[in-house]
Amino acid sequence: MTYKQKTLKACKELSDKYRKPKGKEFFSNKSCPLCQIYLKRYDGIKFTCTCKGCFMADKSGNTGCCYFKTYQLARNIYWQSFPPSSSMKEIFELRAKFFDKMIKELKEYPARKFVPLTWTYFKISRAR
Repeated sequence: MTYKQKTLKACKELSDKYRKPKGKEFFSNKSCPLCQIYLKRYDGIKFTCTCKGCFMADKSGNTGCCYFKTYQLARNIYWQSFPPSSSMKEIFELRAKFFDKMIKELKEYPARKFVPLTWTYFKISRAR
């Protein structure tokens, strides 16, 4: 499976996950399917923390997902109310729709954009 195929699958998982949240580890890189693909903490030579290859990475290739307003709202409200409140469900639905939209947009990008070594910043219409 290519990085692009893995990314599209991860977006679908995230969309589903936002629609049906479970557990306290929801906002953790350990439970994020995109982080499982791209987040590298040790490259064998030195300590790194990069998300190169991930469409959510910032221009430097570092974690960018946490800067989205809907992510911040969802994370903050999540810790305040579990099981989900009505406002949490609305925000989570926005995040699910974001990933649904990204699946459509990302299909248009060449596979090399998703490979960490050939990655360049994704210029996509980032729904916030």
